[in-house]
Amino acid sequence: MTLLSFVIPCYRSEDTIRKVVKEIDETVLGRDGYDYEGMYEDGRMKGGAKKILDTLELNEEAKGLELMSGQIRKKAGVEKGFDGLLIELQMQSFLL
Repeated sequence: MTLLSFVIPCYRSEDTIRKVVKEIDETVLGRDGYDYEGMYEDGRMKGGAKKILDTLELNEEAKGLELMSGQIRKKAGVEKGFDGLLIELQMQSFLL
């Protein structure tokens, strides 16, 4: 089993923390236990999103680069829709 850790700023959030935790639970459960490769193979992830994750996972030079920098975009070879793919990956909790 893979464990995920979430750091949640909780300043004055006693009224919202339950909602945030519920949203995290729903997002992670929505992945149905898939890792990103399984989601791609089953057609549940776009090819560009997989290229971004492959780049971040496999490329030593990619570690520490800012996601919004052009460097990740170029290394992954994803020009069109890059920002949208990052959002999609964040919404699925593959990028935090």
